[in-house]
Amino acid sequence: MRNQSEKTNAVQLYHQDGKPTGVYYCSVCRGTRPNEESAAECCAPRHCKDCKSLLEERWQTSCYPCSRARANQREQDAWDAVEKVSVEEATEMVYVDGDGSISPLDDVLGGVDDGEYEDGGAHLHVYCCVEEKLQLDAENILDHALENWFEGSYDHIGSYAVRDLQTLLDKWCEGRLTQWVQNPKLGVRIT
Repeated sequence: MRNQSEKTNAVQLYHQDGKPTGVYYCSVCRGTRPNEESAAECCAPRHCKDCKSLLEERWQTSCYPCSRARANQREQDAWDAVEKVSVEEATEMVYVDGDGSISPLDDVLGGVDDGEYEDGGAHLHVYCCVEEKLQLDAENILDHALENWFEGSYDHIGSYAVRDLQTLLDKWCEGRLTQWVQNPKLGVRIT
């Protein structure tokens, strides 16, 4: 026995004895759902929750223009909340939001002067960067190296030896490798 709701794609399933199961399926994709409402909404046309335009994909809740506008607003709100410094106070390397690159500040300023950015860089969000140096941790290295050794093997090394190894590692890391990472709390006023 089949009972399809008059206004939807929801179809209720029944037991062999004719009693309703309380489970529904979508008559379009035949996917089972726990209730009539979710079965009815399954393959029904969906509309953007903001502008009410018809959506192309079932998984969407907003159309691309509305999603992009919301994302832009979130980015702008985050930018407005950040402390800003002048170009003179900025770090030599900066993170350019939008293209996700870390570049020398002088290159970004040159790009603004050359018209590479929309609106002359007025809506460009640039963040200071922090220099991050390579660090190796003696305890982690020893833990990893002794992973398959006998239980308690780490205790046989002694804290002085671990400290000596850490001193050696710190000295070896000096000037080896650095990277710049975004400081999301400090923006640069470009224009």
